[in-house]
Amino acid sequence: MSLKNRGAAGMAVLTAIMVLIAADVRAQSRKEVNLSDIKTLKCTFPTSMIAVWKDGVPEPRVRATSVLVMEINEIDTAGGSAIVGSVSNGNHDVSVQVYGWSLHVLEASRSGRIGMTTVFAQHSTGERLKAVHTKTDYLPVELPNYRSEPQVVQYYGDCEAGR
Repeated sequence: MSLKNRGAAGMAVLTAIMVLIAADVRAQSRKEVNLSDIKTLKCTFPTSMIAVWKDGVPEPRVRATSVLVMEINEIDTAGGSAIVGSVSNGNHDVSVQVYGWSLHVLEASRSGRIGMTTVFAQHSTGERLKAVHTKTDYLPVELPNYRSEPQVVQYYGDCEAGR
């Protein structure tokens, strides 16, 4: 084997080792966040995106003025349940699932409203975990000069996890 070929082979081996080390470091950092042992979440969502229909076409609009704060308590990931409490909606039972690197909380009401909070196994600041909350709702109302539209909102923020 020529010196040039040995050098190229050595670089290939070194590159492979570095890729394996980097993958191991990423895997270790992911393993640090165990979503299945979370018992409470205190979430703050300072930014949101709302879709409004104009002439039948949905238009997204960023909102940074309203902050959504919610608490999720008595989380039982093995049993798939929790209790969500918020000032506007009171307390109610929800479904919880941990899939991969995400914890999902699903709220469904008999009126058709759906809310889903996803907490990711990644830190935002300090020990807080990145999260999003999606809400869809529609209550058909028609009045003179007014017709209600479906409400679709996506909130962005993070959660403090209690174990």
